[in-house]
Amino acid sequence: MPKILLVDSDSDLLLLASAHLFQEGYLVDTATNEPGAQDLLAYNRYDVIILALDLPGTKGSEICFRLRLGRDTTPVIMLMEGEPVSHESGQQWGADDILHKPFTSRELGRRIQRQLQKADKSARPAETLRCGNLELNCPNGILIKDGMEIHLTPIEFTLLELFMKHPLQYFSTDSLLTRVWSSQRHASDEAVRSSIKRLRRKIDDAEVEEAQSLIQSNRRVGYRFRPPADQSTT
Repeated sequence: MPKILLVDSDSDLLLLASAHLFQEGYLVDTATNEPGAQDLLAYNRYDVIILALDLPGTKGSEICFRLRLGRDTTPVIMLMEGEPVSHESGQQWGADDILHKPFTSRELGRRIQRQLQKADKSARPAETLRCGNLELNCPNGILIKDGMEIHLTPIEFTLLELFMKHPLQYFSTDSLLTRVWSSQRHASDEAVRSSIKRLRRKIDDAEVEEAQSLIQSNRRVGYRFRPPADQSTT
């Protein structure tokens, strides 16, 4: 399930664009400035970054240029206002595409799809996490349990991916809200509890009590993924 980072100082644009992209099946994180974007980039991997040229403080072109200096090859779509700029100018900053404002949600989605299609999938090793009867195909956003595909919401998938990549590591509720619900400002502790409850029903064997769930909870430290004693996550 593709994950998008959208960076723009226009809060209305962030709200409308992220809502549309979420409906289209994307996971979306948003930031309004360079510090917020860097915080998200430090803990997440994105399939496409959408970056406004004009940001308060550091320009989007500088952020893009630093990404390329650090050998980050994530496709970048640069958002711009004013006079049209050539594709060659965007390439000088390290951008893969330029989208001029104002634009439609449909056009934004088309540009994202183009970058996803252009991405060299062979350069990014397919990552499948396995534990017991669970198989999580990260690039395709698919969970297989006992040979059957199990539907997960974007939030549930991101939670399970985080847990399976870090077995036995506890994550506090605040940490999960930051990592998984970062683009949803009004998410609450109850959102975490409800999502964990639904995810347990999907990944645990029938009639398993909460104490024996693959996702353990501790009031003081949070939640963790605990593989069965004879299994490990690979």
